[in-house]
Order: sequence, then C-alpha cells, then structure tokens
Amino acid sequence: MASKSSEELDWKSIVNPFKPFIIKLHNDMVEKDLEKAKFCSRQKLGSAVLEKIQTPLELFQKLEDYNIITEDDTSFLEQIYQHIKHNTGLHEIQEYKSMRKRHREFERLLAVKSDPLFVGRDDELMRIMKAFVELVEPAGGCCCVVLAGPPGIGKTKISIKTCAIFSAYLKDGGVVKSYLVNLRNVASFGAAGAAIMNAIGFKEISPTTFRIDDLLQWMPPKDSETIIYLDNADDILRPRSTSRDDFTNFLCEFLEESKQRIKFLITTRYKIDSDVLIERENFHQLDLKPLELSDAEKLLLRSSGIPSLDDGLCTSLVSVCGRNPHAIRALASRLKQGQIKPKKLLEILQKPVPDSRILDCRYQMNMTEDGQEIEQQESVLNCLRVLFNQLDKDSKKYLIKLSVFPSFFYEEVATVILDEDESMISLYLQDLCIYGVLEFEKLDQFVNIASGAGNFNQYNLHTLVRMTCAGATKEDDSLRKLRDTAMAAFLKHYHQVLNNISEVANMNFKEGLEMYQNDKVNLMQYIEHAAKIQSQQTAKELDFSKEDKRYLIISSLVDADRRSEYFKNALAKAEKEKDGITYSLMCAWLGEQYISQAKLEEVHEIVDKGLTTLEKLNASEKHHKNAMIAKAACLYVKGRAFADQREYNDSLDCLQKSLDIRTKLEGDHTMTARALNAIGNVFYLQKKLRDAQRYHEQAWEMIKIITEGKPELHLDSSVYIMNLGACFRSWGNRHMDANEPEKGEQQYKKALEWFDKALEMQHNSFPGLEIEQTAKILKNRALCHFELEDYSEALPDAEKSLRIIQRIFKKENPETARCLYFVGTTHHHIGKKILKSTEVSEDERADAHKNFEKALKFLEDAYNMEHKLGPGRQSQDYEELKREIVDVLKSMGEDEDPIVRWEQRFAETDKQKQSEVYNMSYEKVGPPTSSLATLRDDASAETGTPPAKKGLQNCHIA
Repeated sequence: MASKSSEELDWKSIVNPFKPFIIKLHNDMVEKDLEKAKFCSRQKLGSAVLEKIQTPLELFQKLEDYNIITEDDTSFLEQIYQHIKHNTGLHEIQEYKSMRKRHREFERLLAVKSDPLFVGRDDELMRIMKAFVELVEPAGGCCCVVLAGPPGIGKTKISIKTCAIFSAYLKDGGVVKSYLVNLRNVASFGAAGAAIMNAIGFKEISPTTFRIDDLLQWMPPKDSETIIYLDNADDILRPRSTSRDDFTNFLCEFLEESKQRIKFLITTRYKIDSDVLIERENFHQLDLKPLELSDAEKLLLRSSGIPSLDDGLCTSLVSVCGRNPHAIRALASRLKQGQIKPKKLLEILQKPVPDSRILDCRYQMNMTEDGQEIEQQESVLNCLRVLFNQLDKDSKKYLIKLSVFPSFFYEEVATVILDEDESMISLYLQDLCIYGVLEFEKLDQFVNIASGAGNFNQYNLHTLVRMTCAGATKEDDSLRKLRDTAMAAFLKHYHQVLNNISEVANMNFKEGLEMYQNDKVNLMQYIEHAAKIQSQQTAKELDFSKEDKRYLIISSLVDADRRSEYFKNALAKAEKEKDGITYSLMCAWLGEQYISQAKLEEVHEIVDKGLTTLEKLNASEKHHKNAMIAKAACLYVKGRAFADQREYNDSLDCLQKSLDIRTKLEGDHTMTARALNAIGNVFYLQKKLRDAQRYHEQAWEMIKIITEGKPELHLDSSVYIMNLGACFRSWGNRHMDANEPEKGEQQYKKALEWFDKALEMQHNSFPGLEIEQTAKILKNRALCHFELEDYSEALPDAEKSLRIIQRIFKKENPETARCLYFVGTTHHHIGKKILKSTEVSEDERADAHKNFEKALKFLEDAYNMEHKLGPGRQSQDYEELKREIVDVLKSMGEDEDPIVRWEQRFAETDKQKQSEVYNMSYEKVGPPTSSLATLRDDASAETGTPPAKKGLQNCHIA
C-alpha cells in the first residue's frame, strides 16, 4: 500500500501531473527567450493570439488549450527549448518524459487522462482522491463520496476518471477492484441492493432477498481496496422517493464499519440532505456546477480543433450552452466538421426556438420532480435542439431510432434496432459519437464488466439527448414513424430474449436466473416498456403457453412493486385495444397478485371480469387455444381464492376445470403441476389427507418429467416436497388424536425428513434465495418440533420464518400476523414446560416469566396487526390468538383487570364494520416485496386446529 499520508501528497501532481510540470518549467525563461518561443509558435497559434501573451506560462497554457502540447506529447516544447538553446529546460523536459515512461504501465489511467474532452475538474478530482486516500492508511476504512449535479455536468466522466487514478495510485502497494453498478430506473432499495450484490459476484440475490447484512458482512481481501461506483442513482434518491430514507440509512450503517476497505462513489441529480450523513467525516458530497468560464472555453477550443477563436465569440458560444460540458462537446462537434462558421452557429443558437418541450412522460416526470431541473437545463436543451436540426438526414434517423433504448445499449443490439447492414453499424455509431450526441464508454477497468465474455463496452444516449429526440418526434410525423418502427423492433427483440430465458427457466430455473442476471440485455427496461408501448402483436399471434412460461420469469425476478404495475398497465392496454383474450389472461395474473395481498374480494372481481369477457367472444375466438388457456388461468386463480375463503366445493370445481384445460392443451407443464398441487391443497384443508397426498405426489412427479429427472433445477420442487411433508405431519396429528403416540412420532419424523430435504434442495439449488417458501418450510419444521414438544428446537425456525416474512411483507399482512402468533405461542409453551418440572428453582421460574413476557409481546404485535387488517382479511388464527393472549395472562398470574381490558379490545376489533376496515387497511397493505411471493400456485393456505396442540394451525402451501 502507498506509504505517504494524505497531507504529504502533492495532489495536483497525482490528478494532473502535467500542470505542475509546465508551471515549474516556465520559471527559468527570461523575456528574450519568451520572444523567441513566441516566434517558434506563430504557425501554431497565429499572430492575434500571440499578441495577447505576456508570460511564458500564458504561452504554455495556450499551447495546451489548443492541444499542441499534452501530458503525453511534449515534442513541440522540446523544439522551443532547442531553438532558444535552454539546456536546463531541456533537462527538465527529459526528466518529465522519463517519469511518464515509468507510468506507461498504467494504461487505463493514461487512456482516461489523455481524453481532451475532459477539462476543468481538477479540484473535484483532488477532493475525491483525498477522501479516498486519507482512509487507506493505517487501517483502512469505509468512505462514501456523492457527486450531485444536473444532467450533462460531467458526473460520470469524473467518476470513471477517479476509479482509474485511484487504481494507478495504489498500483505498487495493493490491489484496487472497481465495480460499476448502473442504477438508472432503479427506484426501490431492494433492487439497488440486489444490483450491488450481483455486481460483486452474488448472482442469486434478488430485489427482495437482499439484506443489508449481506453487503455489510461481505469482506473483500485484506490487501485490496474496493470502489463500488453507483451511477445514475436518481430514482432512488429523488426527494419524494419512498426508498430514499432506506438508502441513506443503509449508507449510515455502512459508514459505521471500520474494518472494510470499501469506497462508495455515487452520482445523482439530487443532493443528500441527511444530517446524520453530512456530519460524518467519511461522507463527502460534491455539488457539481457548470464549468468555470475559462475551462468551458478551453473545452470548446480543444474539442472543436479550431486554432484560434475571438475571445468574445468563444465566451458567447459557451454561455449559450450554459457552460454544460455535454452541450459544449456537441456544439464543438459541429464546428469541427467545418460546415458552419462559429459566428453563424452563434446566431442560430441565439435565436429563440419555439417551445416544443412536450416530452415523453418518463422524462417529464423525472426532470420536473423538484420543480427546477427543466428550467435549469433550458439553455442546454435549446442548444441540443438546434444542433439536432443541424444533423444530416441519416444521423437524425439513427439517433431517433436509438432513442428507444431506456438506458445504455450494446452494438449488437443496436444492429437489431437500426435495421442496417451489420458491417456498417459500428461506423454509424462512431459518427454519432463524433457529432457529440452519443457517448462511448470503455469499461474494462471495472471487475464486473471486464470479467464477462464478449464486448462489454457500451454506448450511452444521454438523458438530455433523448429528451431532445422526444421533442423532435412530437413535431415531425416522419421522425415519429421512425421511432415507432424502432420501438416495434425493440419490443420484438426483447420479447424473444425474455421468451428464450423463460423456456429455459421452465426446466432449469437456476440457469434461467443466471441468464437473466448475466445477459447484457436490460430486461427490466423491456418489461416496463412492453407494458406502456403499443405492440403490433395480437392475442392470436401469441402462444399463451409461452406466455405462461414468461409469467414464471416475470413473477420471479421483477420487483413486486413494478410487477403489479406491469399487470395493471398490460390490462389497461388490452382493454383499450379491445383484445379480450389478452385482457382475460392479464385479469388472472393481476388476480394472483391480489391473492398474495389477501384481497380475496378483489380477486373474484377482477377474475370474473376476465371470465365474462371470454364468454362474450364469438364462437371461433372462444375456442381458440389462447382463449382456453386464459380461461384456465382465471379458473385457477378463482379456485385458489375460494380455497382461502374455505369455499372448498367451489374451489375444487374451478381448479378441476382449470386442470382439465391445462392437461389437454399443455400436458406436462409448470402450470399443470401447479393446478394439481392447488387441488391437493384443497383436499388438505378438508383434512382428506389421502387425496391431498395423491395430488401432491402427481405434481411432484410432473416436475420430474418437466426437468427430465432433475427436479432440483425447478423452483417449485421444494414447495411440493414440503407439502408432502405437511401431509405426514397431519397424519402424525391424527395418530396423536387417536392416542397412538408412537405412530404419531413416527409420522412426525417422516415429515421432518421431507422438510429437511426441501430446505436442502432449495439451499443447494438457489443459494441465498430466502423467499416466502423458505419461511413456509421453516415454519412447518418448527411445527413438527412443536408437536413433539421440542419447543426450544422449534423456536429458532419459527423466528427465522418470521424474519423472512417480515422482510417480504413489510406492511400489514395475515401471514405476518400468523408468524408473530406462532413465535408468541412457542415462547408461551417453553415457559409452561419449565414450570411443569417437579422442582423449579428461582432462576428457572424467572426464565419462565421472561418467556411469558416475550410471548405476550409477540402476541400483542400479532393482535395489533389483525386489528388493522380487520374483518375479511384477518388470518384464520385470529380466534385462537385471542384465547392464547388470555392463557398467557393467566400463566403470568395476572388478575382479572388486565384480562378484562384485553377482552374489551377484542370486542372493539370484532365490532368493526367490514367495509370501513377494508377501506382503511387495504390501501396500506400494498404488494409483497418478495419477487417470488406470487410466483407460485403456492398460496399460503393453512388449515384447522390439531387437537394435539390447541391454537396451532397446519402450515401448507397450495
């Protein structure tokens, strides 16, 4: 590791070593030498520029401004010093060249630093480097630097350069690993956390399985420094974002860590205003402003290649750009082509442009969130619009087509969108980069980019440019048609990619998961666009059996908040297009979202709309394969809702009809297996264990067929194994009821074997995925130990199950209430078991009382949640919960007063009108946060009270 402290470092030399060199070099030059040097430079700079130069430093700076001398090319300096015969200066130049040669090994650093289109940010770079390096010695530590500023201000370029410089600075003394995480359009904390974990190598983490501890516990090697660069963290840090506080709280926790050598570098439009963060020494925030006037002029001269430009004209040109680096580079690209004179370009830019800023709703929302950003960017947008109008016809066409990408893209995908000769695509993209309207990023310095196969260098169409394109298509029909054509190609391409992944996932979910996470295609962006943009495909052209498989991947990997919105948008789109078949299928999929939220009345309402729509189709459409699959989906969801309402006959009727359709049209299929499993669940709820076991076994056998004998590859496998174990546990309950304890224990042990197998399969197949079904398996295993009166064995599983469920269902939910109840009653039984001993010491008595207190706390939390849920949404444990609270109070030796007060509370809850509570609580519940919570037909349907242990419900997944 480097040995110098931050106070000893010459930061100017580290960030820009050339500047200190020329400052030192000019000191020994006398006036006579300056005149000779100016004479040597007359062909390079011109007489008008030379007349204004008064000092050697001014001369060197002008030569640098015009890119005549650079940190890697000092040949013209040598010519000057040879001409004036200045041996000391020549010696200093040779020393500098030797130093540069020694640093040639830092190729990535040199590549970034030699970029002539990056000027004027030395102070910012020095501040970031100082923040990073001052924590390197002696023991390392965490650090976070936030770059905040409007679009186009240069946040990304500063960050990429910082990673390169820091890597080179520590080259001799340690290893620096940099990871790039693009958070564009990432609005939830879980999605941001999963993106970070995936970038650093934990590929199985999804938005809802991410835990802060996962990252806080991740320790890079002791001899390495790590930079995690979060680019475009705009949506999650938006002032009114619901995840903003979660994200800043995470940063607070992260900065408490003292042993890790991790640096977070974050770019965003929005400043962080958390006092707790701002006051920390290892948190630094830079508010980036437009370039200083001198730097803006330098950037224009360097990037335009113009040898000289009138100072007043140069100042005016950068001023109309708002001194915004992105707009200046775009303007300079027009001057560099030589097709327009600077004065003429200024006249065009100074003319007011009609207000055509009727933007795509996405950008309008993002840019006006704080009420000022659009106004702040007015001059930049005006500049870019004028420059867009100056482009040739082909460049406009390509730019408009590329604007359909919501984020970055790769050359091979651009080939599909542009529909041009593949051999020419690279040239077209390079032309747009030359014009300054497209950006190319070489990202091989980042570990998670360079380690991948293929060309991972990416193109970016800046937000401001996409906004300009959106405005142009609003006014010009021909441009709008080009964009529509590109969008159709965009949708078709990503639809096919998603279908391919879904086909794989149906047989091998782990492989599908890896394809989803590793594929260079930004599938999340596709899913959002597909819900909003009109597709040219009709329901008859789609294969709904493939759509079913797509649902597997969408419901598994898409963030829950976005998933519900996706289905609502898709439903509205189908209704608008009068596409009855697709509308009905979307009704089913949206209904399944409502099941996970225990909104059963809404399930029936939305599914009945789908079934009614199908009935109104004409005869040929009604019997179309896709219509029948849509009907099967609606019946399946409706059957599950009936099961949760204990309307078992109606449930079986719907599910059997769904199964018949699935079997006929799809045969061995994930959805067919789920229908079998759902029927098994209904029989289980009816305590018809033989029938339940038979259907669960059929579902399990079908998964083996689908996966060609490798059921561990399918996500549903652990569910079906668990359900078979639940059947054995219920057999155990029956034997206990019949006073056959030996047979009962034997069945419980069989059940435990199945539960252990389910957990082992899930952990081995999908490590790190702690989803709702993990919680169910743990709870089933805990219930088995509970029935065996091994309460201390039951408690850890019960508590872990609760933690997972609380993470998945962050708001009021019947499932959370049930888990709270189970943990509470387990503590209660631990306490009672202690007091059953013939001799109880004072310490044991105290332990028992502590368990009673814990029991009451968990039970009270469960009751408060049941109260908020209200009639119609309360869990099936509600009545037993009330009795358990009273029993705990009696165990604690409480008098009648506390019991009476609790009974009064029970009465208040029971008096609630269902409609009032429904309106009060439903809006608060929201969709579950688990991306896998609604994947299955494994709805949480748990059943009756086993007499062996009053108050506990069987745990089973449909």
